Parts: sequence; structure tokens; C-alpha cells
Amino acid sequence: MASTAGLAAEHMSYLQGHLLVGMLDDIVEETLNFINAPIVAGERGIEQAQSKIEPGWGYSHLLEVRATTAGGAFDVAGAVLGETDYRIVRIDGFRLEFVPREHVILVYNNRPQEPGFIGKLGLLLADAEISIIGIQCSPDIVGGVGLMAARLGSTVDESVRGQIASLPGVVRIEVFDFGGGTEREEGQ
Repeated sequence: MASTAGLAAEHMSYLQGHLLVGMLDDIVEETLNFINAPIVAGERGIEQAQSKIEPGWGYSHLLEVRATTAGGAFDVAGAVLGETDYRIVRIDGFRLEFVPREHVILVYNNRPQEPGFIGKLGLLLADAEISIIGIQCSPDIVGGVGLMAARLGSTVDESVRGQIASLPGVVRIEVFDFGGGTEREEGQ
């Protein structure tokens, strides 16, 4: 389901189409665009819904997406600040704010209040010659787990992903390439 606050109704179908392209692009063989993606999703039994919500969280333009699969539910919210400044502002109940550009790694950690984790991650990435462009830790703890998002200057290869996944407390990592897909790896 996609919900909007402060967005014009005529833009909702356009946004939903592009969202479905992003969700389906890595799993279907057809060439997708914002027009045919809702049709392809429907053919695959993917239910779609839209709703309008009142502006919230201090954002005048907010898009919230919730996907439910056999593996569970996932929600993400994004906001538009100004005319071209886009931010991810919430993931699965975690408040955070980062720019969806370049490469982003999400690290879920079941020891979020233990000191030293960010330093260990920074050293690991530096050893792999991966620069950190920005880092954001959610102030929220959901189910005993914290979330950190790091925007990186280059992609994270399998070896580095494995090293990150083996850091103490890491329960899951997800790597996003905002020009490509997403990859997931479970931690300890």
C-alpha cells in the first residue's frame, strides 16, 4: 500500500508505477515502466492500494510504502524537502534521514547502545578503501534492534559484506545501489 501526505492525487499513480518498477525490476524478465508495472504486479497477484494521509512528522510531502510478503512486512517512508531534495525518513518503524543516492548499507544491530560499533565499521570500510559519505543512526530501538544507515562512495563486495555481517551484534545488513538493486545478508 502506498500512502501520501501533501502530494497531488494525480501524481500518485505515477509514483506507484515507478515504485513497482523498483520493486519488480530484479525479479521479472519483462521490461518495466511506470505504465506496465502495475499490470505486471497484478498478473503476479500483487495487491495494490493507495490512500491519502494528513501531513505528518513535520513533512509537507511524504510518501509511505508498505509491502507485505510471505516473509513479513516492510515499510519505508520518503519525503521531499524543497523541489529536488529527497530523503528516506523511516524504515520499518526506525526514524532516520538519509539521501537515497550512491550506495547505502543498512546495518541492523542487536547491541545498539554498545560503544565502538561505528568505529569498527568505519575501520572495516576504510581497510576496503570504501569512503563513508554520510552516516545516520536511528534513535529508535525496535524489538531490541537498532538501525544504522551509511551512504558510501562505492559498492560493498561480498567479502566486505561478510565481514560486516560478522561484526558483534549485527543481525542483518542490506546493501542498496540507487542505480541498481538491493542485496541482503544475514548476520550472526
